This record gives sequence, C-alpha cells and structure tokens, in this order.
Amino acid sequence: MAVAAAVWWVRSRLLLVTIDGRSMEPSLHDGDRVLVWRTSAHRIRRGEIVIVADPRSNFAAAQGGPGLTVKRVAACADGMVVLLGDNRAESIDSRHYGPVPSDLILGRVRRLTTSRARTLSSVE
Repeated sequence: MAVAAAVWWVRSRLLLVTIDGRSMEPSLHDGDRVLVWRTSAHRIRRGEIVIVADPRSNFAAAQGGPGLTVKRVAACADGMVVLLGDNRAESIDSRHYGPVPSDLILGRVRRLTTSRARTLSSVE
C-alpha cells in the first residue's frame, strides 16, 4: 500500500512535456522533452523556466484542455509574473500580453530528459 501511495504521489507531482517551437532556444529546443515538477506559484523564483497555462488562450477549453507555454520568469511581484522566452525574436511573451497571474504557473522545469540536439543533461 505504501508503494502505491508513493507512486501516486510522484505521478501527481510530475509532468512530462514536449517542447513545441523555438521561443526558448538556446535553453530548450523544439522536440526536447522536459520533466516538470508541479509546484505552487509562491515557490517560483526569477530566472526559473516554468510551464504556464497560456495566458492568451480563451479558446483552450474548446481545444480539449488548457494550452501550455514554456517561459522563463523575469520578475515576480504581488501575485503577478513577467514571462520571457529566451529567443526574443521567436517568443510571444509578457512583452506582448503583459504580466500574468502567478496562479497560471503549473510547475517548474527540472530536467531535460531527451533532446534531438543534446544528450541527457540538467536544465538550471
């Protein structure tokens, strides 16, 4: 029973996400797979790469679920975060839609698991 509870706890905390697009290059590349640790927004710090429910998307529910975006936290204050892509030329981020509520953050990217361009490595 304890093993089943431990497996459930880990699965409820982790997400495996495939990167789609070039907005986070050179940190993350199109097709990279990352392990995301679900965490509360108050634990997120400046500079961390996060998975966020897409703040631009009101049609996400019609698409079968929330749209997700991967961005770096540029600033946090008063329940709002400024999100920026590493590849400014390819990224639609807070420069376009402004600061977003921190409760849209689903988790922190903890590890790059597979990559077309690189071998297994840590994302920090």
